[in-house]
Amino acid sequence: MKKKNIIILILSGLILSACGNDSLDIDSAQSYVENSNTENFLGYNFPNQYIEEVDNVKFDTNIIISDDINENGLKEAKAVKHNIDSESIMNTFFNDIELSKSDEYDMDCYEDGDISIYVYDTSFMMTSDDAYYYSWVADLGNDINEKYKDKKEFSFATDDSAKEKIITDLNDANFTGDFEISTYYLDDTMLEEDEQILYNETLLDKDDLKDSWDEEDDAYYFAIHQKFQDLPVQYPDGDVFYEYCDGNAPITAIEREDGYVQLMIGNTFDFEICGEYLTLKDFSEIANTIAFKYGQLLTDAKYTVESAKLYYRPTPIDGLEEYDMVPIWQCDITDDTSGTTSIMYINAITGEEVAC
Repeated sequence: MKKKNIIILILSGLILSACGNDSLDIDSAQSYVENSNTENFLGYNFPNQYIEEVDNVKFDTNIIISDDINENGLKEAKAVKHNIDSESIMNTFFNDIELSKSDEYDMDCYEDGDISIYVYDTSFMMTSDDAYYYSWVADLGNDINEKYKDKKEFSFATDDSAKEKIITDLNDANFTGDFEISTYYLDDTMLEEDEQILYNETLLDKDDLKDSWDEEDDAYYFAIHQKFQDLPVQYPDGDVFYEYCDGNAPITAIEREDGYVQLMIGNTFDFEICGEYLTLKDFSEIANTIAFKYGQLLTDAKYTVESAKLYYRPTPIDGLEEYDMVPIWQCDITDDTSGTTSIMYINAITGEEVAC
């Protein structure tokens, strides 16, 4: 049955993200501290939009960065992976459950009835039989159907109160700091309709269908990213950094009237400011890096840089369990002929392209 396979895949992903190779070919922020200016910091002054045209590359680019960062800057910082405090998690979310050691996986676990809980050093997963239906029908964890972002208010709680609950619970379980949260509204009627579509398209077997959907199945789905110094944090899956999106959020939760149906925590970090202001390249230099790359392509294609958003990327320091926090531009670039979109990552300090 697909249900067991999905749980195994999710669990394997959590283990890989916790045990990933800590090597990545990116220049660290630490190397550039001597260029920082700790006195009379004048701000970065990135514009809201950058308009230019260089050969086959058109820049009609929305630059996404907060006013606070423009005015107050970013300081050198480091991070370590957050170690799961299993006692705090269990006391907060599941105070009547006692964990036992798994013979199959090197982690603490609990399995009883329709609930499964797995606790590794830096990751955690609580799931249930019902979580399977939500995940499969709404495609949670992948390209989540945007129609589920249409705001609704369920009878058991407002979205704000449900969001406040998950944040409070995370804080009580020693996950603190700032978060960027996306809310999806898993409405029972929509879920039932989409499940039937999947069945009609033979993507679900009859045995995989939920017995029934009703108002008690209404749930909020939260995709939660960490923020640090007002920048969203791009997080790794093993030694690979994927696009920053809700499908790759390190913390996700399905919350309904009877509690959490699913709670998953992958790689998260503890941060510390430890140095001076970082000097970032002017965006014109970022644009030159993009134009040079796409100008080397042996095609007649033209490209438009639609947006550039600044993120923090925790970059492993060789030989240590620490990470440099490196500001990275994620640039969305459209092929004007085919309409396809690609992503280019650029180190905001050096102006050089970086790999995923």
